[in-house]
Amino acid sequence: MALIRTIPPAEAQGELKEIYRSIKKVAPVIPKPLSMLSTSPELTSMYFKQIMFYLRNPGLGMDLLVQIRLHVAHEFDYPYCVGFNSSILQFLTEITDQGLEELKKDPTKAELSDKDKALLLFVLKAVKAPTTTTAEDIDQLRALGWQDREILEATNYGADMVRHGIVFKAFKMDQD
Repeated sequence: MALIRTIPPAEAQGELKEIYRSIKKVAPVIPKPLSMLSTSPELTSMYFKQIMFYLRNPGLGMDLLVQIRLHVAHEFDYPYCVGFNSSILQFLTEITDQGLEELKKDPTKAELSDKDKALLLFVLKAVKAPTTTTAEDIDQLRALGWQDREILEATNYGADMVRHGIVFKAFKMDQD
């Protein structure tokens, strides 16, 4: 059982109620990480705005974002998001269960453009071992056409997955 009480859609008020309505227009359920934050409607609002920012981000495509979430969640043992993003990836592509397992073990097998794959691998390096990133890493990404803003945004996105995974586990959100 989760350690904190969340606010279900039927009890939501104000902006939280509107956020839930917006999500239900495109998803059959409220994702658990968003539900977790409902305990603080202000945090939910900030997180929802961030989700919308990334969904509308012209530089970072959905395929890349799903891969970032999947691989960071896998690396940091965040099973809920591994499962959630595996389902999204299988919906978006024709990847089999076996292919998905191989992909989780080796992100270099991601079916992304060379440009997107390079950014994915940089984000994974940055979140796993942030002190190992180098100027050469950034120069290589720039040479592929990435702007500093996009590199920062993608890395922030990956790092946020770590934060959400920690909070999710701390409050046992997967146990209700």
